[in-house]
Amino acid sequence: MTRPRTRPVVLVCTTVLTIRWAREFWEAMQPFVEPSVYVNDLGEEGDERVRAAYGPNYERLVTLKSRYDPTNFFRLNQNVAPTAQHGMHG
Repeated sequence: MTRPRTRPVVLVCTTVLTIRWAREFWEAMQPFVEPSVYVNDLGEEGDERVRAAYGPNYERLVTLKSRYDPTNFFRLNQNVAPTAQHGMHG
């Protein structure tokens, strides 16, 4: 006697419903959150996302980076480029 194969169908259905719920919840919460970027969660989104992550501190960080790392030696992550490379990915 073979068992009916209902479990995978139930699992897929539950997964689809859970993903839909999470997406709808995320959308519903958007009016209540401030737009922001977490710098340690950046991939290769580019300079605008780096700027958004540092917010009003960005220009001050560019000044510091220009002073202490003008060649952009420390550039392996999403970083603040020095003034000479401002607007370029290092």
